[in-house]
Amino acid sequence: MDRGINASFIPKGDIKSKQKVRAPLAANLFLLIAIIIFLTSLLASLGVFLWLQQIESANSQALEELQKNRDNYGLSTVEEFINVNNRIKSATVILDNHVNISEIFSILEEDTLTDIYLSDFSFNTDGPNVVVSSRGFAPTYAHVALQADRYGREGSQMKDLLLSGVNQAREGGIQFDLSFTLDQDLFITNL
Repeated sequence: MDRGINASFIPKGDIKSKQKVRAPLAANLFLLIAIIIFLTSLLASLGVFLWLQQIESANSQALEELQKNRDNYGLSTVEEFINVNNRIKSATVILDNHVNISEIFSILEEDTLTDIYLSDFSFNTDGPNVVVSSRGFAPTYAHVALQADRYGREGSQMKDLLLSGVNQAREGGIQFDLSFTLDQDLFITNL
């Protein structure tokens, strides 16, 4: 027989070593997701690093500018700014507590009968209330009684209503003294 031809069907080497072993699909997918997550985190950390560098640069520039501005202004200018600031705060307090007395006249106009007129008007702030005093003139006692009912009706903004000194006036008609309080919150306006 000829020695060049191998007539044996039995393989001489290991069969498993000649076959290619393929990784399962799940392992390939897991590897792909891991690579994507790694690259994303790498890009995110690079972005955070660059953003931090930009913030630090902007901060140092702002500090340099602040130092230059502080050197440009003298101590007298800073004191002048402080005085102006204190004046503005004082003006704000005054304006916040401003009493708008025109509201008193609106209330009196709404509640006073047309035949009655008021004179010698005065008001005073007394804690949380505004005390209003006036002298009134009416044609008859009936008008005074109607006016008292109107001022004292339910829902009226006038509190502690006092009609006193009701008597005949020299010029004719009836005179009376009027006093009442109003809540100061009605008059404070924020300008």
